[in-house]
Amino acid sequence: MKRVMKIISVSFTFFIFVNLNLWSQEGSLKQKVSLKGEPLISSFLKKEIATVVFSAPQGGLLYTYRGLISGFNHDLTGKKLKGNEITAIKYSQKGRVITRGTRLEGKGKLEKVASLSLKKDVIDLLKKNADIVIDKDTTYGEKEEENIGDLDDPKIVVVKNARLTLRKNFKGYGVLIFTGNKGPFYRLYMYDNATWYGLVISDCNKAGFRLRGRIIPIYGKKGSYINQCKIYKIRMLRYKTLYERYKKLYEEYCQKPSPLHKKRNLTSWRCSLYEKYLSIYKRLYEKYKKLYEKCSKKPEVSNPAILGAVLLEGRKAYLYLYGARILYCQEVVEEKICKKLIEERIATSEVLPLKLEEYKEEE
Repeated sequence: MKRVMKIISVSFTFFIFVNLNLWSQEGSLKQKVSLKGEPLISSFLKKEIATVVFSAPQGGLLYTYRGLISGFNHDLTGKKLKGNEITAIKYSQKGRVITRGTRLEGKGKLEKVASLSLKKDVIDLLKKNADIVIDKDTTYGEKEEENIGDLDDPKIVVVKNARLTLRKNFKGYGVLIFTGNKGPFYRLYMYDNATWYGLVISDCNKAGFRLRGRIIPIYGKKGSYINQCKIYKIRMLRYKTLYERYKKLYEEYCQKPSPLHKKRNLTSWRCSLYEKYLSIYKRLYEKYKKLYEKCSKKPEVSNPAILGAVLLEGRKAYLYLYGARILYCQEVVEEKICKKLIEERIATSEVLPLKLEEYKEEE
């Protein structure tokens, strides 16, 4: 009897051990199957994005001049919104960033990370689905309402070994990609109030973006700030006073000299001196009068802008932003680019590279 009980006990223990292993394998198998996938580029744009992302090889350099790079969230008009701010510039530790007169703002100004790369297969996928391919120097905005895409229909534009110029009130929506290493260094020129809503990507080895607007120069003196127009006015009035003074003296001593002055022979040297200063101050007065009249009119201020994000790969990148802005806009990046362009349009015809993440199913 004892022997039978022992056999039953050993058999039961073995049965429990085998079933526990099977249950464990079934759970691990279930966990492996329980994966959710998000397009790699959408994941990058939502979780790792910065206003300017610079992924560089060893010794790569990003140089910025003037302007504003903002990581604060903005609406489509460029108005700053509360919350959802990101870093202004994020770059890989192999590269370096030099900012000269550029105002940086956001969750952080500069952030160095170990590795940062927008995958080549993602960029190639975007290129493959291009709506417009530009392979020669092209200008948009000269004609009225000469735009690219709209908020409900963003486009993918590829510029290969060429220069793209955007002027006046041009508006573009979508992804703008610069590629090829045979074109000019400056690939993008933006003037006046030209605006691009979306992503601007460059995988060129060397590339420069030149955004130039019109601003009113501001000068400071002992903490008080006055604009250039006021300086012109001050100088105009000063030289006007001097001009009128020497004009009066010249008329008094040279054009209508009194008998006493003639008798003392004072007219010759004084006339030459007065005539000299009269000519100098008249010229300066007319110069600053013209400058003041020009600038006293309503100033023409223009600010080209990129609302979205800029992604740069390569050894050297240059952002010239005189009177220009690069502003983060979550609505454009996540709603128009990630959702409308990538997940709803491209994903219907292409197999998107996915970023897989494990998750626990709800019981």
